[in-house]
This record gives sequence, C-alpha cells and structure tokens, in this order.
Amino acid sequence: EGGIGEVGRRIVLFQFPSPCSCWTHAVLPRNLPLLPPTSSLSLERRPRNCPADSWRRAPAPRPQVCLTCCSRDAMVRIDQLCRQSGVKFFAGDVFGYHGYAFADLGEHEFVEEKTKVAKGSPAVEDGPDTKKAKLEPAETTMVKKRAGFCPLKEALAVEWSGEKARAALRRTAPDYFLLQVLLKFRTDKGRDPSPQSYGEDSKLLLQIRGDVLDALGVGTDLLPDDFPSYCFSEMAPVCAVVGGVLGQEVVKALSQRDPPHNNFFFFDGIKGNGVVERLGAK
Repeated sequence: EGGIGEVGRRIVLFQFPSPCSCWTHAVLPRNLPLLPPTSSLSLERRPRNCPADSWRRAPAPRPQVCLTCCSRDAMVRIDQLCRQSGVKFFAGDVFGYHGYAFADLGEHEFVEEKTKVAKGSPAVEDGPDTKKAKLEPAETTMVKKRAGFCPLKEALAVEWSGEKARAALRRTAPDYFLLQVLLKFRTDKGRDPSPQSYGEDSKLLLQIRGDVLDALGVGTDLLPDDFPSYCFSEMAPVCAVVGGVLGQEVVKALSQRDPPHNNFFFFDGIKGNGVVERLGAK
C-alpha cells in the first residue's frame, strides 16, 4: 500500500551549535511511536566547519537528512548533494516567535486514503408515512500519487517581478521574507540575533530588511518596524509546534503515506497559526 515494506531507513538530524537546545529536543520525541519498525532515528552533532558531504559516511542505507541551525549556503549545498543521491531533505529553525520547516523530497510517491462515495440503500418503510434511508458502511481505498519538489536554492530565489508574481505576493506569508532576513543575518554575523546584544542586533536586522527586500524587489512594509523584537531566542512552545510538524513530515516521507507539505511550513507564534506555502519553480 505504498509503505516502506522491508526496506530499513535511517534519519539523521544534523544539529549545529545553537544557544538553545530546546529546538532539537522538540523534534526528536514527537511521532517516534509512528515510525515503522525497520526505521531508526539518531541525533548527530556536528561542528559548523563540518564538510557539507559528511553525511555520506553515515551507515547504509543512506539517511533522510534534517538540518537545523545551519547557514543558508550550507543548507543549499547539502540539499544539492541530497538531490544528487536521491536522499530526502528537511530543514527547520525557530527564531523567537517564528519558525519554519522546509522539505525537498525530489519526485516523491505516496499513497492517500480516499473514502468511496457511499451508496444509498433502497428506502425502507417504518410506519405508514416514514421512510428512512440507510447508507452502506463507508469504504476506503488507497490512491497512489506523486508530488514534485523544488530545491531550496530555487525556493529562496523566487522572482517577484511581473503581474503574476505580484498577485502571488499578496497571498504569500510575510514569514517567507522574514526568513530571508534572518538567514542573511546568520550569514553576516555567524550567529542568530542574541538578547545580549538586543539593541545592536535590532538595528542590524532593520538594515538587513531594507537590503534583502530591495534585492527581492518588494517593499519593506512587508515586515513592520517592530519585527526584530519577536525574533530573539528560541521560544519553547514555538519549538514544540514546529518540531512536531517537522517530525510529522519526516514520518510521512518515510512511510510514503498522506500528502506531504510542499514545500515550506511557517508558524507565527504571535498569531498562533501556521501556513503551508509552495514556493519555487515547480
């Protein structure tokens, strides 16, 4: 029925140094009882200067790769290596009240359970003027489907010029552009915004907002002036939500059951809601 059958699989979660470890712990415990018995999950801590292709040395069979706390360049490079080797790729992070998860499953096949249309049975009289329709028990069937994913590099390099792009911009979550700003901050400073340097980092985030959004061809009003105040530290409840969703998607990819999130999931802890956005070439 589209499951992994007798083929054992292994997930490796690469965690790079982070001021807070609650994000990693939020990913690991959730959904573990749902993993098929032939699968295993492990946590491997790697230094920031770890070679991008070091996951290739993991024991066979090759793992599903999930990255946290990585630079943009490292994520893009590892995603490219995963696509070349047919390995499913996941990434996720939490910045204050905001978090995201990303999946690149390549050409992914899965099965989805569909309920067959119930057929009405002939009317049966129960009394002189009463008729009751009885329905047969609902039946389900497994439908095989396929979904195509784009690389992270393309998902982060969406072109926003043109009429269609402008229409899509109005429907796109601001968290996508917030992620671009925060990844640029991480690249420039080699770390995430820190409460110990709140004033300095807030000013730098506002400056990066202007640079990044101008380069993307969108207005800076997509992110309000007070957005830096919600991007510091890693809020444990947000870690729990985003980590749970990311863990759910890893399990779905392993079991090849149910439609996966294609390709971003953004969570806004201020509003208390999450959204799935499909951004990129495919």
